[in-house]
Amino acid sequence: MALVITKKVRTILLIVLAILVIGGGGFIIWRVTQEESIAPTESDAGGGNGSCCYKDIGCVSGWVCTSKYCGESAGSGIYSCSQFNGNKDGCNASGHCFWDSSNEVCYTGTCVPEDGPPSEGDCKDVKCEWPTVVMSHLDCACKRCNEVSGVCSGDPEKCNPPSCPSGYVSCGVSGNHESSADCKRSGAKYCWGNHPDCNNPFVVYRYCKPEVQEPVNTCEGGNWASKPSGSYEYGVNLNPIIINTSDADGLGEVTITVNGTSVPTCGPTVGITCYRKEGQDIKLLLDPGLQDITPGSYSINVSWKDGKGKGGSNCELSTSFTINEETVENICEGGNWANQPSGTYGYGVNLNPIIINTSDADGLGEVTITVNGTSVPTCGPTEGVTCYTIDGQDIGILLDPGLENITTGSYSINVSWKDGKGKGGSNCELSTSFTINEEPVSCGDGKLDSTLGEECEVGNPLGVLCTWDVCIKSDCSCPVVIQTNPDWTIKKTAIPQCIIVNDETYANGSYTVTVTNVGEGNGNIDKIVDQLDETVLEEYLKEISDNGVYSSGVITWDLEGEEEIFSPQESLQLTYNIEVPAEDFGTFENLVTAYPTEGDNFSDDESLELICDIKEEPEIPETGIFDTVMGKILFGVILILIGISWPNITEGMIKLNYSFKEQMSDRRMKNFERKVVKDK
Repeated sequence: MALVITKKVRTILLIVLAILVIGGGGFIIWRVTQEESIAPTESDAGGGNGSCCYKDIGCVSGWVCTSKYCGESAGSGIYSCSQFNGNKDGCNASGHCFWDSSNEVCYTGTCVPEDGPPSEGDCKDVKCEWPTVVMSHLDCACKRCNEVSGVCSGDPEKCNPPSCPSGYVSCGVSGNHESSADCKRSGAKYCWGNHPDCNNPFVVYRYCKPEVQEPVNTCEGGNWASKPSGSYEYGVNLNPIIINTSDADGLGEVTITVNGTSVPTCGPTVGITCYRKEGQDIKLLLDPGLQDITPGSYSINVSWKDGKGKGGSNCELSTSFTINEETVENICEGGNWANQPSGTYGYGVNLNPIIINTSDADGLGEVTITVNGTSVPTCGPTEGVTCYTIDGQDIGILLDPGLENITTGSYSINVSWKDGKGKGGSNCELSTSFTINEEPVSCGDGKLDSTLGEECEVGNPLGVLCTWDVCIKSDCSCPVVIQTNPDWTIKKTAIPQCIIVNDETYANGSYTVTVTNVGEGNGNIDKIVDQLDETVLEEYLKEISDNGVYSSGVITWDLEGEEEIFSPQESLQLTYNIEVPAEDFGTFENLVTAYPTEGDNFSDDESLELICDIKEEPEIPETGIFDTVMGKILFGVILILIGISWPNITEGMIKLNYSFKEQMSDRRMKNFERKVVKDK
């Protein structure tokens, strides 16, 4: 019997087919676009055979998650338990992890069979990578189902292994991953699954490769080439303070502060702290151009950016240091012998005390004296022992004090001292040597018979006394001393001269003062004073020699040192000029006086007439009409009248000339006519 499909049935079938097609297509589209579930499924859960697991996720069917510590990294998998190490409450609150109170660590558990730990023959530690599964009856071999008959068929569905660790990205999973050399299987990132036919376990590994990050521009930093720090003495030269940078993008904006004050780039101003850029080096100059950097504490902060404007902590440097105040080094300022003994002395000479004058601002400190290598003590009550005393800043050495005479022999004295702050040195060291002769054959009674000291008994001439040190011991006579004295002359001369200065006539007087020692002995002149004429003003004086000084009508020459000593026949010449203008021409009286250190003053005067002839301009006599004002005015009026009448004068002259020519023409015509008539 044939199946008859009516039009109505056919319509219903078509509608049902359309519904099925549309519904199936919609489901496929929905499934494709559906996001992968984050919630763990059984295949996401921990596997069997001792794999790691979480409390709230558990293991695959037939296995349970226990608190046995998992051998895998505690931080692997979906959740990180190690983040709660040391935090029991956080670990327990997570719901995923187990807490080890003895070690205070948070960890993942381990999957074990529901009926207890597996026996020795189980394949609990075997991990077969998908698509292979564990074949326990084949000695735990890893085989695909289609390789072994009668066990299972087809490849199982994959579970989803955990993500790659930080710094890596996924490049696939077991059975579906990149073949590049850097795409490698992560032994710690896997999940367990079981074949649905036989429940044989397998693992799916995550394959990972290093994460490639786009290069990020950074300021690459720099270093001090000469970093100042600590304390420095005044006068230290730290400039320039250099920072070396080496950024591939070059050196950009620079910011520097010194003690909180912004530092500008260097310009022409001297003494202003500044910086400059040289290539990729930053050079800071403190007080450039000044002799020394200013003392004080310095805090320097430097930051910069690279050529692309990128800065940051890499490109920041700072330092601090101190420059001490200027200090003047303490020195022992020295001293001098007040009466240095040297050479040879006769027996009985009295040298005591031998004095050294010191004048250190810090006072006199420790003193050390040796005489012939033997240390000399300070003076005490014992007589006859060489010693020394201190009086203020003077050192006094006493040789054999209390004895009648100093012991004869050679003496070598070395003295050194320190100032009040303990500073010594070569400045404060003195030495000398001398000899005291043996006692000679006595002249006379050898007694002190006068205040001059031991005298010679026989005078030369008779009755002349002399001290023992000059006594001629061979005949007990005194030497005859011939006294020599200086004698002085002073001469003042002057030479007049007329000179022209800026078209003005001046009278010039050139003065010379000559002082001469005409005696037989040396003499000293303290000063020479020239009293000028009262009409001489200071501005008239020119070219005073030898540092002469003018004041209140007097020129004074003060002689000092070697200048004031005159040997016999030695002279000194002093000069000066005066320039007198015409209104003060006349006679000038001067008096010069010399003042010797011994003896009377001596003088010389000079009278000089300073007058010059001045030629006057000749007067031109008045010889014309233009020599008087009235004549000049009259001539001007005449010129003005001529100028006004000039056109009429010109026209009249033209007419006069024409009339003259016409008259002459008529005259020549009449003469010609008369000549013609005459010829007929």
